[in-house]
Amino acid sequence: VTPEEARVAIALNYGAIALIDDAVGRLWAYLQRTGLAEDTVVVFASDHGDFMGDHGLLNKGPLHYRSLIRTPLIWADPTGAQAERSAGLCSSIDLAPTILARAGVTAYRGMQGRALLDESSASNGTMAAREAVLIEEETHHRYPGSPFPLRVRSIVTDRWRLSVRGDEAWGELYDLESDPEERHNRWADPAVAAVKSEHMFRLVQEMQRHVDDAPQPLRMA
Repeated sequence: VTPEEARVAIALNYGAIALIDDAVGRLWAYLQRTGLAEDTVVVFASDHGDFMGDHGLLNKGPLHYRSLIRTPLIWADPTGAQAERSAGLCSSIDLAPTILARAGVTAYRGMQGRALLDESSASNGTMAAREAVLIEEETHHRYPGSPFPLRVRSIVTDRWRLSVRGDEAWGELYDLESDPEERHNRWADPAVAAVKSEHMFRLVQEMQRHVDDAPQPLRMA
């Protein structure tokens, strides 16, 4: 992508964001005008991000750079702390069980996300972060230069991001603390071999935790 193409794409995207901001503003104004704001939890989120010129890329694709996987989440709770920012990890699949927990409703068996409101925080609307986030991506088409459909699994912690492809011999390992722009892939670096091994194990564990667990069997064979 050229710099001009990136500028045009970013400008168009800002226009779309401004449209959404305006619509959310009208909704919030209605809640305040009708007195519902004090009894309403407002949750704002989105799907994946776009590269917008990051690493020379434009839309979205097979690389789990932070520009793609980091998405906005705003939780406005009338009982919670005001204007508090958190760098804690969470996943989009955590939204449904979190909303149920805030409403005092038990999540159904097999729901793969986890409530970000634990017992101690549900009463005041604060969040409890994850230690790691699993990202799973699959497509049925082939990207240019690859003979395989895309199958990627990533594990992200507060410091590292590791990504593995199902049909390819290479992977990615980035130190998000010292290399926040993910410019130096340390997959083959012997100095972080132990880190790579640890996160491969964590990746397998997270994939196991996300296996479908419903319906619950009533008898044993």
